[in-house]
Amino acid sequence: MRALMFTVITRSRLYQARVLMQSVARAFPTAERHVLVVDPAGGCFDPAAEDFAITFGHELGLPRFTSYAFANDTLGFCCFLKPVFARFLLERTKAEVVIYADSDVYCYAAPEALLALLEESPVALTPHATGPVGSGACRSDGDLMRTGPYNAGLFACRRSPEAATFLAWWQRSMESERRLDGSIAHDQPWLSLAAVYFPWIATFRDAGYNVAYWNIQMRPLAQRPDGVLTAGGRPLSFFHFSFFSTARPDLLANRPPIVLPAEGDLLRGLLREYADRLEQAGATGCLRWPYAYGFFTDGKPVTDVHRHYFLERAWDDTDHAGEPFDPCFTTRHCRGLKAVYAVDHLRPRAVRRLNRWLRRLT
Repeated sequence: MRALMFTVITRSRLYQARVLMQSVARAFPTAERHVLVVDPAGGCFDPAAEDFAITFGHELGLPRFTSYAFANDTLGFCCFLKPVFARFLLERTKAEVVIYADSDVYCYAAPEALLALLEESPVALTPHATGPVGSGACRSDGDLMRTGPYNAGLFACRRSPEAATFLAWWQRSMESERRLDGSIAHDQPWLSLAAVYFPWIATFRDAGYNVAYWNIQMRPLAQRPDGVLTAGGRPLSFFHFSFFSTARPDLLANRPPIVLPAEGDLLRGLLREYADRLEQAGATGCLRWPYAYGFFTDGKPVTDVHRHYFLERAWDDTDHAGEPFDPCFTTRHCRGLKAVYAVDHLRPRAVRRLNRWLRRLT
């Protein structure tokens, strides 16, 4: 089957996408490679210089794109656009299969087992764990219940009416939510419902896929005499370097309160190699690039206070002028004491207007 690999990033994570797509080019060279960059390049990089196809968020044609961009932070907006971009790719390319991977995933071998499953099932989801979590694991069964049984960092769809139905439902459900954040585990809760609503969705249980800090205790790494890497006795295809930091390549996960030392020479070697690849791909420079949708047009940072006020007071008001990133953005509800731009200001908007009028008099 003609396959396509894709990921979704902000421009500051371009270095991760480069490493992911380099790994796909080596291990799975027949796959097309596509990256959605949610914010504009803004002169930070040249899209034509990359060895994969780049699409920018505003090119998706999503209604109220800027509203969703304003309402969500970086992670929330990337999660929000996963099904949107998957549908876009199925409409615009000839790929028979689209495989999504988070940008901090590395491809060690072609996903033959996943492609074989997709010949029978139109959608495949990967679970966080395929059995009860032991007492020595860094995540408990309760943790996995809160984040959902499925991990949205790796999923696949075969071109089919069923996959189109699933992606449209997932997108529509998140649009209704408007804002995705950690309180609802971002985009993952809907996958639990999807597995119930759509019986043709397959749970892909292969231990060599989506190996990460939360399941590696149940999927020990090894290397065969021929050099093939395995996880839980299965060929390692996708390793998910979630919570990994190049500043501490000795740690498998380094995002407090989750700090997990790497155990074994093999894993430590993989982490060092991955850290080196990230640095060579421009990690230091990319991380300096600001998120374009993190600021008003005059440079003032957009905070969660602005986002929440926009959702509560301005989202449903169709009587508005301009876009939410414009300091002059107003709606019928925002023409009172506060506007979205000034909601974090201590003085009411009316008082500031009075002060400006008094200054003109003097």
